[in-house]
Amino acid sequence: MLDNLPAILGVEDKDLFYLSTLPHYLRNNKKIKVKYSPAAITTLLAKIENYSLIPDDIINYELFVSLSELDGIDSGEQVLFSVDPPSREFIILTGDKNAILALNNSNLSALKSNLRDKIIFLEELFLKFLPVLNVDEFYKRMKTLNFCGDAAIKICVGQTQITVDKIEECLISYIKDLRSTALSLFT
Repeated sequence: MLDNLPAILGVEDKDLFYLSTLPHYLRNNKKIKVKYSPAAITTLLAKIENYSLIPDDIINYELFVSLSELDGIDSGEQVLFSVDPPSREFIILTGDKNAILALNNSNLSALKSNLRDKIIFLEELFLKFLPVLNVDEFYKRMKTLNFCGDAAIKICVGQTQITVDKIEECLISYIKDLRSTALSLFT
């Protein structure tokens, strides 16, 4: 599915950025090794070589430090939430709902305003994939990938008599619910 990601987002490979810790995480995280085959991990590592590392010069270190004081935000999300690129056209993809809730409940008003509607959930990304994948292919990929370890995706994609409309409706409902718990970050 990563092969389709740049086209779906309307960018080139080099315009996708990742945390510097991602390759190490993919190679060494026990949960990743249980969920995904060595071949899948190798394929992913090869794919992200076409992407760009988040450069240090777009990280606002004052924000990074202030985020470290919040429970529920790990070092990866600290980096993601403290990026301050010259272009205001960016999005942050994260599946860490706890970090989003911690940020939402923080007193970091300026940061929340800066990130308003810049964060997308993994489920939102899957919505973008639906038009380019047929249901059977999407289900097959998701099942092979253990539904990306995401309970909501498993529920939405694992329905009986699955259709694109059912998946879409389920994902939209879930996303709407997530966004309603973090109103300071989403319109």
